[in-house]
Amino acid sequence: NLMRVDLVWKYKAHHLLDHAYLVVLMVSVAPLLYAEANGVFHGMYCSYKD
Repeated sequence: NLMRVDLVWKYKAHHLLDHAYLVVLMVSVAPLLYAEANGVFHGMYCSYKD
């Protein structure tokens, strides 16, 4: 029984690590995407203004 609980916690830990990895990935990619979109909008706005 104890062994099963241990396995469950190991599984949960792996699951949490997967989620943490996704969160870190999103946090590191989001600013890049934001900067990219910002640049695109800025370029469109400038060309529209002229």
